[in-house]
Amino acid sequence: MVPAPVSEAALQPARSSDVDEHARQLVGWRQDYSQLSPGRFEGTVLQASLGAVALLEERTNQRLRERFVVPAGELVVAVPFTLSGVAHWGDARLDADSVAVCRGGEPTELLTPREFGIVGIAVPAAGHAVDALLPGVPRVIEDAAAARTLRGLFAQALVAAGSGGPAQAVRTRFAGVLAGEVGALAARVAADGEGTAPVPGLARRLSLVRRAEAFVHANEAAAPTVAELCLATGACRRTLQAAFVDVLGIGPSRYLRALRLNRVRADLKRDGSSVSEVAVRWGFWHLGRFSADYRAMFGELPSQTRARAGAVAPDGSAADFG
Repeated sequence: MVPAPVSEAALQPARSSDVDEHARQLVGWRQDYSQLSPGRFEGTVLQASLGAVALLEERTNQRLRERFVVPAGELVVAVPFTLSGVAHWGDARLDADSVAVCRGGEPTELLTPREFGIVGIAVPAAGHAVDALLPGVPRVIEDAAAARTLRGLFAQALVAAGSGGPAQAVRTRFAGVLAGEVGALAARVAADGEGTAPVPGLARRLSLVRRAEAFVHANEAAAPTVAELCLATGACRRTLQAAFVDVLGIGPSRYLRALRLNRVRADLKRDGSSVSEVAVRWGFWHLGRFSADYRAMFGELPSQTRARAGAVAPDGSAADFG
């Protein structure tokens, strides 16, 4: 595990005990997060800026499926600092030595382990190197020295962005240093075609999980079963199970149940229907078992989620990635 960045800045992170609230903390990013592991969620988001350079630090304590869009016109470089297991961004794996570069404008997906922390530096996207990168498709390189450098620069940038920081001229020069580092990494991966490609076995498993996810996303309201996933992907149960466990850390049945519980949770926050009506809508027929599963996943009863939500929130709907 790599030590988290330490900042002397007066900036304070936004804390959340609800994954949807956490996702909405990321200002300017379209987000749709689903919690895949059971337990009470805790997360923090810290955002700051130095001129046109945006800084982001995110920490979470549950396995998540994060679907999001980096803002169009921006290029982000991101490095993890805490991982309790391997993460997957797009078709690439992330570990402590990984540096990811992603051009904004199109949806992308990050699958995190339970304990996960990542920092990102976003700059205006410009130049031939950026044009060579596909929007929403991250390129990941393994470079321990570059990862350490970027984590250090990020920590210094937070100090510069905090109240009482250095003079404006110093802040402007430092923003230029950050933009130069991000641009140099983009040029490196674009010019050399550098970027880790999954090993063949992992590539097949990732592809299988992505096909299964696409089928679930297209038929989510019908509450698809594992048998239907096998038919849709052409994989046997054993192969599908192995792929899901390797990529997501859970089997397909737990994955499907987790997604349905997340959709129940989202509807309870914005829907006037009763708890039982929402549960049945998402395929939960045994209400006692449903309540127990819901509490195990989110640390509270569905009635408590409804009570906390109160009136229907206008921004409570999931981000549209269609």
